Amino acid sequence: MWEKQSDTLIMGLNNVSIRFHCPNCGTLNTFLDLSIPESNVNYDNLSESDSNEDTLENCVNEKCTEDFNISLTNAADGLLIQVDGIADNDIEYK
Repeated sequence: MWEKQSDTLIMGLNNVSIRFHCPNCGTLNTFLDLSIPESNVNYDNLSESDSNEDTLENCVNEKCTEDFNISLTNAADGLLIQVDGIADNDIEYK
């Protein structure tokens, strides 16, 4: 079941699938089984637990030239998914 990302960080996943509409052509883009980086377990404060993985993906519509920088940030307090040019609440995950 797809869930909308909200202000609450996502907990307890090893891989994540995401989907969102391209702001250029409106095509629904789905990216399956993105690997979530392990958070740093040796930290003195919460911000030091962040681990980040960036991926560059193309719009699935072959006629569209839009590229998406997908950033997965995992920390002790949960996972944050960010896609350049896409509002956080327009990203769905499972």
